[in-house]
Amino acid sequence: MPAKPQIKKITIHNKITNNFRHSHVDGAYAGITPRGLVSVSFFSERGPIPKASDFRITDENKLGELISNSSDSKTGILREFEVGIYLDIMTTKALITLLSEKVIEFEKLNLKTNLK
Repeated sequence: MPAKPQIKKITIHNKITNNFRHSHVDGAYAGITPRGLVSVSFFSERGPIPKASDFRITDENKLGELISNSSDSKTGILREFEVGIYLDIMTTKALITLLSEKVIEFEKLNLKTNLK
């Protein structure tokens, strides 16, 4: 009986550092750096937090209804950029492939879920 061919393999161990954290992302801004890297900055969106607010004080000396926010408070939507990454073109292509595969995987799972 012929011997089975040896499979070449390597084990890659994944380690989560103490600085690892999850971030919510609503969108991203991307560009190309002068050195040819792809720069991607991720943001989340939310309403701005007022700089100050005036509230009524009730007859029971408790915080009552909001009167107004300070006039120098921002209005609209705030995009908060929390992290930026730099990728070479090969890593960018690999990330595109990975994300495309996850979209297809999600759509298959979602379709199966909707059929039940």
